[in-house]
Amino acid sequence: MNIEMLFFMLARLLFASGLALIPSLILAFFYNEQSTPYFITICISLLLFLFFYQNGRESEEISTREGMAVTSLGWIVISLLYAIPYTFFSISFLDSLIESISGLTGTGATIINNVEAMPQSLLFFRSMTHWIGGLGIIVFFIALFPQFQKGTARMLYTESSGPVSSTAMPRIKEMTKALFIVYTIITLLATAVYMVLGLDFLTALNHAFSTTATGGFSTNNGSIAEFKNPMLETAIAIFMAISAINFSVYVIAWKKGWKTIFKDAEFKGYFGMLAFGTLITAINLNMQADIPFMQALHDTFFTASSLSSTTGFVTVDFDTWPTFSKWICLMLMFVGGSGGSTSGGFKIIRLIILLKGVYALIRYKLNPKFTMHLHTDTENYDNTVLLDVFRYFFVYSVLCVIFILIFLFDGIATRDALGLSIATMSDTGPAFGQFGPTMNYAALPTLSKIAICFSMLIGRLEAFPLIILFYPTFWRKSGW
Repeated sequence: MNIEMLFFMLARLLFASGLALIPSLILAFFYNEQSTPYFITICISLLLFLFFYQNGRESEEISTREGMAVTSLGWIVISLLYAIPYTFFSISFLDSLIESISGLTGTGATIINNVEAMPQSLLFFRSMTHWIGGLGIIVFFIALFPQFQKGTARMLYTESSGPVSSTAMPRIKEMTKALFIVYTIITLLATAVYMVLGLDFLTALNHAFSTTATGGFSTNNGSIAEFKNPMLETAIAIFMAISAINFSVYVIAWKKGWKTIFKDAEFKGYFGMLAFGTLITAINLNMQADIPFMQALHDTFFTASSLSSTTGFVTVDFDTWPTFSKWICLMLMFVGGSGGSTSGGFKIIRLIILLKGVYALIRYKLNPKFTMHLHTDTENYDNTVLLDVFRYFFVYSVLCVIFILIFLFDGIATRDALGLSIATMSDTGPAFGQFGPTMNYAALPTLSKIAICFSMLIGRLEAFPLIILFYPTFWRKSGW
């Protein structure tokens, strides 16, 4: 492990993270609010930058192991740094850390009981952490600061969500700026639409940050429900679905024509799942809860879009829905959106590969001469990718069970523990029961609070990069 290179890259991340706090500092001055939280955090980031920079050294090449270390430690360090501003508002450091991690990972679950009492600058800061973490901390800072470009392909690969095809690796840095441009355009478009539908600029921008990053932080205690604006709800639902699609699909469509979108298996898979989840839940609500079908369709479209994109915005209390509908919600959370998007969860592309792999294995059992060849309309996948998907499914499921057991040990009810585990691992946010869509995470016991910090980070980094930090051999100079 090249520790000097690791320090050098962390120094750059800390410097950039400090600069990202300047808009919040300016807003604090503009609204005559407390500016100390942001000023102190910027100073701490600069001091840490100087320490790491003086003890670090630039390197042209970064190995897979070093890429994992930079990415994982980068997320941990920035999460700790961004917890500092919250501590100035009578929030404990552990609760502040949860709020910081929830923001950066796009979970959107809050520990703050009265969000509306918080200063405008802090509300902006919360939403901004969504936007920074949405595409990924590494992607965000590489796009904005060209000096990050050297030797960063491995870090981008480590931070990327979902399987990355071998043909994409040589182009991964070229795609970074294109993805960031798409990300920015969707954010600006969402802001403009929200303003047209009645929100002021700052409120619209905050919710556009949360929507595009599929995060879920709102400036209201009651989330989107408090706006009482059906047109706005529909617009947000559409933008959540747009943000749950692999952003590279939009880049390719821009270059090769928009018809190429409809050839993408993951695009079709996501909207197929969204349509099915919306329709079947609306029918269930109409039949079991006596909700008029059109009202049920409106509510389920928003909720299905929110949960499948793992945003976590709320317009209705889906915890009061019939059991069947709640299980549909849980499955949407678990699967999540597309790989290469800002959404969390297991990912549609993995589900497609998993199902195709199971089908191929069944055919192989029936006919040993059958040659397994996995492919979608636009990609070919070798058996290594299939093995990786099966491996990740196993690890993802085992980790969900481990966190359920931790929550049960800490005295949380079984149903609540199940929902909490999936909601944090998938980076969705709202769960069921005590931690449902109309509640927050403030009532969590201390052990569970520590557990969800790991759960959210593991879900965002997709397990392996974070878990591997705890292997002693990972830090040795030789091997790996």
